[in-house]
Amino acid sequence: MNRSWLWWGATSIWWAASLIIFSDPAVSFGLAWILAVTGIGLAVLWLIRFVVALHQPEWRRLLVKEATVAILMTCVAISPIARQIRFRLSKPALNAYARNPREAENVTLGLYRFEGIYQTEDGWLFDLGDSGLVEKSGFLYHPGSPPTDNPVTKHEHWYGPWYLQSIDRMR
Repeated sequence: MNRSWLWWGATSIWWAASLIIFSDPAVSFGLAWILAVTGIGLAVLWLIRFVVALHQPEWRRLLVKEATVAILMTCVAISPIARQIRFRLSKPALNAYARNPREAENVTLGLYRFEGIYQTEDGWLFDLGDSGLVEKSGFLYHPGSPPTDNPVTKHEHWYGPWYLQSIDRMR
């Protein structure tokens, strides 16, 4: 009986979860760790299948295809492509809100859920919340000159007046 559908199903579920989780700039350390462990588990299972298939030539070709697809899926999942697509799909909603900003809590705009939207000295912070043990992140809408970094707050330019702001809570 061909059980490769189990492999494809598990790999597809892992890939979909990775795309959803890694497309968020505020990836929690715990979720990233769980995905890493399950990804390693899938790789170990594939290696076991490969060792067994060394004695069956018809399976070798299938396993090489599986490995190629799994490696490509992993590269797409952990690359910044998913983040960029998610931000670009959400950009119209973010820009519409930024034209008439107001402070709010628990707001969903586009494909993002924000813990809060606050006015700061640099502009408007769209707070995504905790992104691990030591960081808090969000999008900063800053239509003027680029915001200045300091030892606690870092900014990464995304598109136009949008910056990804990371706050190190350990400093």
